[in-house]
Amino acid sequence: MPVRELFADRIEQECIECADVHDVAFTAFTVGVKRETQVLSKLMQLPPCPVCGAVEFLASSPDAEPDHPAPGSFGHKHKLLVDKLNADMVRAGRYLSELDPATLLNKEPSDTTMQQWFPGGRQLRRPLKDDHPGGGQ
Repeated sequence: MPVRELFADRIEQECIECADVHDVAFTAFTVGVKRETQVLSKLMQLPPCPVCGAVEFLASSPDAEPDHPAPGSFGHKHKLLVDKLNADMVRAGRYLSELDPATLLNKEPSDTTMQQWFPGGRQLRRPLKDDHPGGGQ
């Protein structure tokens, strides 16, 4: 599920199952997923797709994760958007009450990094398979 664009109060999401593009307000999800007694601080569960019902998760970067091996790639840029989204959500108070917000901002990309990779704004389009040698792999 690509995040196509990150706004101040919502994301534009492309459903991985049906390719529907729709807005998801920050108020519709939180940082953190709780399953029984376990709280996963690096996940965000998005609401079901309004078209097909698929439920998707976004994972922010682990604290000790090294730099992305392919800077500038779609995967690198998507990870930056997810990490920035995580930080925006924490600042907006959109995290599970069991989580300490001070521990949730460790991988926030700097403004300089965001400007370097997103000079036209915080948006990203999934590359076409024909744009990559090997069919988009």
